[in-house]
Amino acid sequence: MLSALNDADILIVTELSRLGRSTAEVIGLINELLQKQVRVIVIKQQLDIKQHDMTSKVMITLFSLFSELERDLISLRTKEALASKKRQGIKLGKPKGTLQKSKFDHDVEKVKELLALGLSVRKIANFLGYSNHIGLNTYIRKRNLRENLLKL
Repeated sequence: MLSALNDADILIVTELSRLGRSTAEVIGLINELLQKQVRVIVIKQQLDIKQHDMTSKVMITLFSLFSELERDLISLRTKEALASKKRQGIKLGKPKGTLQKSKFDHDVEKVKELLALGLSVRKIANFLGYSNHIGLNTYIRKRNLRENLLKL
């Protein structure tokens, strides 16, 4: 993206934290953009950065530091909450064996029919327009579709 910007361009971002994960990264990117004479507009912080002036540098540094601090605090609180739940003996995540929704769900009856006819998973995937048969094979295995056919 950076290489595509020229001196007459304007880069509009929602907030400074979208430009990088750390204060140093954000400041480095802003400096690079300003060297290319790219105007940077930051909506949330209401900044319009056109040139290397002291006010812009201070504002960029402060907002970047606050964003980095906020991100670190959120991460810390999340980790602490998860550790607390674990200490309380609460299992995290989905119960083992939980089946998620799948892109194959709407074709499950067709898949069953084609399996019953003896078609390979690769042929079924091609027939139904799926580019990869491996995901379909996993879907069939996890839902025991082959075993259920044998019971019928």
